[in-house]
Amino acid sequence: MPHPASGIYSEYYAAKYPDEVSAIIMLDTTSTAKTGTKNPPKFLYGLGKLQQACGLTRIAFGLMPPSQKAENGYTEKEISDYKLFAYHVLNDTIIDQSYRMLDNKH
Repeated sequence: MPHPASGIYSEYYAAKYPDEVSAIIMLDTTSTAKTGTKNPPKFLYGLGKLQQACGLTRIAFGLMPPSQKAENGYTEKEISDYKLFAYHVLNDTIIDQSYRMLDNKH
């Protein structure tokens, strides 16, 4: 499954249709087994969007040691694409999705 939220939907499908699913392979997905997580206050997302608009996200990302390296198997294109995504990670769609994902766990 290619997206973190897909873990929740995969587990649901497997539970609802057990005769159709023999196994699920998930890498770094969200699981329904984790409980007690609450959404962060909405103002934090607004603060994050302001930080991103001012360019602070790009600066912070540049200060962190990258795990996406050629020696870890990433191509230069993948590294470049990851940086582009990381610079613009907070948008209304991502914020809405993060809130809905926790709602869908219950």
